Amino acid sequence: VLVNLATAELACDTPEKADPLLVRCADLYAKHGLPADAVLAEASYLRGVSAARRADFAAAMTHFRAGLAHCASAGKSADPVRFNLALNVALLYKEQGELAPASRALEEAAGVLAGFT
Repeated sequence: VLVNLATAELACDTPEKADPLLVRCADLYAKHGLPADAVLAEASYLRGVSAARRADFAAAMTHFRAGLAHCASAGKSADPVRFNLALNVALLYKEQGELAPASRALEEAAGVLAGFT
């Protein structure tokens, strides 16, 4: 529910309301020792999106990488989120003029996309 509320806040251009919801979601996972899943990965993805919208690209990359780590733990059920994360990592690298890592991230995204049937 927290991730869905945060998505709505981001869509309504109120990221300052989304961020606390996403932090609370991650805190609940940690507090209760819940394993990483697609929801936690999505929370990291949205935190990265929010940071990128504020032009805090270092924080965005940190959140995107955390989301990719959650996806790796969660397995195939998190592949839709993994695709979005890899694509956004590629875009951030491209915007910074780092084409080699951008290409690797795009290859990762393409690999995930190829797995959808």
